[in-house]
Amino acid sequence: FITHSSKLEELKNGAFLLHWSNGHVKSVYINQNEVVSMINLKKGIASLFQFQLTSQEIKETDASGGCKVVYTNLDRNLVEKIKSNCHPQPELPHIRHPQQLWSAAVSSKRRSVIVLSSDLAAVESIDSEERHQLAIPLREEAGGAILSQQGIKLQEKSSGVALIEENTIDAAVKNIEKYTGQSFAKHPLSLTKENSACTDGTCPSFYSLVKENREALKTGNLGTIRSASAFVKLLNVARESKKEDLVKTLKNSKNKNILFQLMDLMGAAQTTDSHEAALKVLNFKSEESLDFNERYLWSLSLGSHPVNDVIKDLIRLMEAGPYNEKLDETLVLTIAAMTNNLKKHNGTSNEKTVKDVLKMLESNVKACPSDDSCHLKYMRAFKNLAAKESIPTLLTYTTTGSKRVSVAAFNAIHSFPVSFWSPDVILAAKRAYFQLDRRYDSSARTLALDILLENSPDEMLLSELLLSLKSKDPAYEVKQYLVQRLNQIGQSDKNLISSVQALLKSLNLKNYNILSQKGLSTAFTRSFMNHPSANGTLSTIQEMSGGIVKRGLVDVIIDREGSNRQSIFTLGLFAGGLSSFLSSDENNPEEEEEEEEETAVAGMDLSVMGVQVRPFVFFTGQGELMGHVWSGTASDKTSAFQALTLLQDHLQYIPLESGFIAELTLQGGISFDLSGK
Repeated sequence: FITHSSKLEELKNGAFLLHWSNGHVKSVYINQNEVVSMINLKKGIASLFQFQLTSQEIKETDASGGCKVVYTNLDRNLVEKIKSNCHPQPELPHIRHPQQLWSAAVSSKRRSVIVLSSDLAAVESIDSEERHQLAIPLREEAGGAILSQQGIKLQEKSSGVALIEENTIDAAVKNIEKYTGQSFAKHPLSLTKENSACTDGTCPSFYSLVKENREALKTGNLGTIRSASAFVKLLNVARESKKEDLVKTLKNSKNKNILFQLMDLMGAAQTTDSHEAALKVLNFKSEESLDFNERYLWSLSLGSHPVNDVIKDLIRLMEAGPYNEKLDETLVLTIAAMTNNLKKHNGTSNEKTVKDVLKMLESNVKACPSDDSCHLKYMRAFKNLAAKESIPTLLTYTTTGSKRVSVAAFNAIHSFPVSFWSPDVILAAKRAYFQLDRRYDSSARTLALDILLENSPDEMLLSELLLSLKSKDPAYEVKQYLVQRLNQIGQSDKNLISSVQALLKSLNLKNYNILSQKGLSTAFTRSFMNHPSANGTLSTIQEMSGGIVKRGLVDVIIDREGSNRQSIFTLGLFAGGLSSFLSSDENNPEEEEEEEEETAVAGMDLSVMGVQVRPFVFFTGQGELMGHVWSGTASDKTSAFQALTLLQDHLQYIPLESGFIAELTLQGGISFDLSGK
């Protein structure tokens, strides 16, 4: 707890006037030479005198903002006033995370009691109390609270006060100004936000604060709490800093070794100044700057409240391309991810941007040449955009695209919320899994199967899926995948496993040759965290082909009752054309044919906080593979993804009836270092 001393007695403090009419304070007249703090304090006192004498429910505006107010007569001369649903007027800056699990929940209670004299001619006392509590869904035992109390009591009565008779309020105020020698300014009851306490230059600059935390920001400290703490400490200063100070810091040669982490900060700050400062340092045309460019774009894509103008500027940059192939994809994925977060915040301009980006992606994917790389880039972009309106386009590519494009389209649809899955999606998934209209790649079939199983399948569909286990389908790994996924989902869905058990019995499928399918594909879930607030699970899926992993997935998930499951990190591996290095599968000519057509390839897919980043390809073709083997580079430790980002980001200002504006801030940083060999 930090002790603060009050400067109230040092401030200019003169008399002030209220324009009161039928229980409403129309305006407040305060000495125009008084500072904002004193003005707000007097608005708080004035708000006490706004009350009604009869039981009713109305809307009022006072120091708390615009509120729903309920008045209740507790006795002849006793009135209770309860305020709720208060909104600052004018609206104050705020940051709210669109994902419930990472957000902060703020609850408020405001109550006043007005005691009148027995003849109802005077106010005896007014007591006001309000409580505001900030709770963290992810960690309910942590949080904060504000208690504000205010009271006024009648000390004495006097008579013989001279009345001022004028035709207007303004004329009456002018008369009082002559009498008191003061000059009054008219104010509404709503509070005014004071400027930052650092306008006098007493607070440390971003430049100096980076200097103090330079050691903590070094790459060697990534993946530790030290770097995450320094990141959070610097973030607020970065958000308040001007472009010039940010550019000065980024260009400082002493910060060269921490420039990647400073790019994380520029992206997380999510301000126009930080974006312009980053672009002053980055060079999108330079191959040498690729890693810095991508690091900044990754940070932008993870922000919870993107700036509309920044998205538009990135679109401008994209249209000014092309750049390096990798940078082109990262730029498109970033625009899509930022737009996805933007559409979670209301606003007419936001809606237009979302429509424009969707239209741009659909237009660009249609213009792609015949090679897969362009189509795959936009399939991943549609995944990041997560727009329901993109499903018809994705469904088209599940059937008309190449094997890899079809898989990517199904992967994008599978990543969408279940509520987005229309009957057309389910029909397309059935066609793919059962291969009703053509042959599909096994990965497309398993992804289609995931959609069917996660959409609460009815008894008829479950019967069809179970009967497929005894079909002559040569793709035994797909059938093994079905068995594994039924067991995995059944661990948490008791209704599903109960239906499966009943159907196995009624369909005479409960025997060894059905339930013990040939194949190495696996799917299981393990818990790594049990907490009253939330649970953590590791979900692992491996689709095999010819004895080697074709599609692997490890998903780190946080789950809380009453809110959607949130993926923190998803690591995916993909490979193809490698079965010949291990064995030949004479019993599965279908998979063998697929492998013969496919170029040897392997790589890694990453999704961070639900955002897909550009895949990392280890090698393409047998030549590159053997080059890694003979050179020994396959054993070198390689960093695939490093980043500092915000897990929680909440800022809320609450105007208190006492005349102060409370600031509630919650920030949680996370430091990533994914390396391997």
